[in-house]
Amino acid sequence: MIDSILSGFEHVTLFSVLWLLAGVLLGMVFGVLPGVGGPSGMTLLLPLTYGMEPSSAFALLIGIYLGAVYGGSVTSILLRIPGEPISIALCFDGYPLTQQGKSKVALGASIMSSATGGVLGGIALLVLLPLFGVVALALDSAAYFWIIVLSLLFIARAIGKDMRKGLIAAAAGLILGTIGIDPLVSVARYTMDTSFLLGGFPLLPLMLGMFGIAHMLELGQSRAIGGSHDLSRAAGGSMLEGILSVIRHWGTTARGTIIGVVVGALPGLGSASGNIIAYSSAQRAAGESGRFGEGDVRGVIAPEACNSASVAPSMIPTLSLGVPGSLSAAVLMGALVLHGLTPGRELVRDHADVIYGIVLFMLLGAALLLPLALGSVRTLARFAYIPMHILVPVITVMLVFGVFADRRLVDDVLLMVGIGIVAYFMELYGYTSAPLLIAFILGPLLETNLRRALLVGDGDVMVLLSKPLHWVLVIVVLLMLLRPLLDRPLQQVKTRLRRTPADEVPPAPVREDQPDRSA
Repeated sequence: MIDSILSGFEHVTLFSVLWLLAGVLLGMVFGVLPGVGGPSGMTLLLPLTYGMEPSSAFALLIGIYLGAVYGGSVTSILLRIPGEPISIALCFDGYPLTQQGKSKVALGASIMSSATGGVLGGIALLVLLPLFGVVALALDSAAYFWIIVLSLLFIARAIGKDMRKGLIAAAAGLILGTIGIDPLVSVARYTMDTSFLLGGFPLLPLMLGMFGIAHMLELGQSRAIGGSHDLSRAAGGSMLEGILSVIRHWGTTARGTIIGVVVGALPGLGSASGNIIAYSSAQRAAGESGRFGEGDVRGVIAPEACNSASVAPSMIPTLSLGVPGSLSAAVLMGALVLHGLTPGRELVRDHADVIYGIVLFMLLGAALLLPLALGSVRTLARFAYIPMHILVPVITVMLVFGVFADRRLVDDVLLMVGIGIVAYFMELYGYTSAPLLIAFILGPLLETNLRRALLVGDGDVMVLLSKPLHWVLVIVVLLMLLRPLLDRPLQQVKTRLRRTPADEVPPAPVREDQPDRSA
């Protein structure tokens, strides 16, 4: 393990650290821009990384990932506008503090808890990743197949409101993933006799279309932000008081960090739900002494520590199992694929230096966040005032240039626009596009492990159930599939159990000889 960690330092060069620094700054800007966020920002700059050294490319994207998580908290506190979905809980007490003239207290607490959670999350990644790596290397192809199936089901249920629509989107991603050269027998399939699809369905237009063009169409219909908020309130209170409050409420910080590590390591769950869990946990722990919802600094510390602590652990399943722990991790996983690295067993076995290089970038980026955020809070808040009629065209032009610069094909631009329009209508009708992208990335791994398992078993399907671990995974898969059918009966049972005996007393019968008083 020590040798692997030391090999990771080979990727920490002056240029890669500078790209990490630029990524954190850009990530904070993307996080502040309402509706843009980390995944869209990472996708926007993905074409730029294609011609870079892998270490510099990953440093830039990791910096954006880390910076965007914090950036969303600035507008949540100052304007009550979450820059990211994971920043929703910060509005509950961050904005009341701003209304009380204590915005710098809230911002200081947010910066310190974010940096603390990020560093502790990176340490958790450093400790837990070798354990997951051993597990990944010990799995056979059949077990790996069932883990990917289970991950797709979990993501389809966790991302979006309707599991059936999530599964349909995932199925579409699996189908797109079969286009191109067969991974085992090197035969072209579903290419429609065109060289354009011979190398597979292009990943970059797919990602930029779904998370770039579709998002710009959505933002284009939203109203411009600005004019109704007084930015001078950012001068209220003391930043140092907020920083010291994180140390004073160390139990709240530790609790939020632990929750962030757990939810970050679970594929598909992510900190979008974790920050609410952390806020509720802090509220329960405070009891009657808390003034949550009225400007309690602990309502800022807990969700912010959770958000940043979830970033690094989300890379645990991404790197070791090839299963993205969050949407931003899925974009980073796409970057790995673009640079010829396959997340999972092959990455653990053959490229341990890359894995620990990413871990070191996570730790260094979290440490850089503290001084960068302290020096740029007021400037970052001004980005929230950029009108949508300026923001959307600028980002759209950058997307077009980005996808064209990859292979210099107009077909890529047209494909990106077409995918963006389809993804926009998918979201409009409740079909979340995230399961499609994740299934597209995992599809080749799913197919390869299934066919390898069948080759080992001479074509016998029962090889997929040849070990106790396979049976455990199959049972969990079946429970996930049957869960939507069991939700309503389980809810009815819970409702009956909650009824009191008084609810079961039948109404008194009406005597037949009782006169009718309504006449």
